Amino acid sequence: VALGLAPPLSTLLTPLAAAAAESSLATATFSAGDPRFLQPVFDEIKYLGVKRTEVGSVGGVGAIRVSYDMARVSYKRVLGAFWRSCDPTTSEQFGVAGPPTVWVSGEEERKDAEESRRRLQRATEYTSSTFGPMFKGRPIVAEIRPLEDLEWVAATDDDQQWYIKEPKAYEKACKKGGRAKWFEDAYKPVTVTACQKEEGEGAICGFVYFPCSEENGCSAVAKGEF
Repeated sequence: VALGLAPPLSTLLTPLAAAAAESSLATATFSAGDPRFLQPVFDEIKYLGVKRTEVGSVGGVGAIRVSYDMARVSYKRVLGAFWRSCDPTTSEQFGVAGPPTVWVSGEEERKDAEESRRRLQRATEYTSSTFGPMFKGRPIVAEIRPLEDLEWVAATDDDQQWYIKEPKAYEKACKKGGRAKWFEDAYKPVTVTACQKEEGEGAICGFVYFPCSEENGCSAVAKGEF
């Protein structure tokens, strides 16, 4: 007897199960310059529960829309990916005018966005004998705006996953616009020669630390652990 192919998983889902799966999906919207450069960061965390990313504009401002499964990944974690994808300390994103913006669609999103921004700001003010502040102490200027009924307009197919379709052009643009260098400088390990005295021991001199660390609170924001 010939073996038949198993039916697609979608045909095995009851209408109730399919509705439950759909109800767990949420959408987050962000702006930070050319949105095509934001897409790789969110696509990299699809394994966590991000289902789809779409480049376009909201209210005439370039943006990215991220659909994610709330049962698998939190809005806070999606927020963390956004902070890691932009320069939140400037109102111009690598040649494109306009501050990084978190578009919120409700009170809970607004509270999470404001708290994450507050914690990131605190990371820029942190100092110790061995650890410096995030972003070299520059203040956070990113904005949080209500999404309300602003119209979403999807970009053309050519702009979706542009970094995959045109990898050489994407890499060249990252270098030419200063994006690649900025991220390297902002997140690369820092070596300091300061000394720290350990209790019951002599002083330990010379440290290497990551600017976005647990000590200054930046890594908790990036991971959505707040």
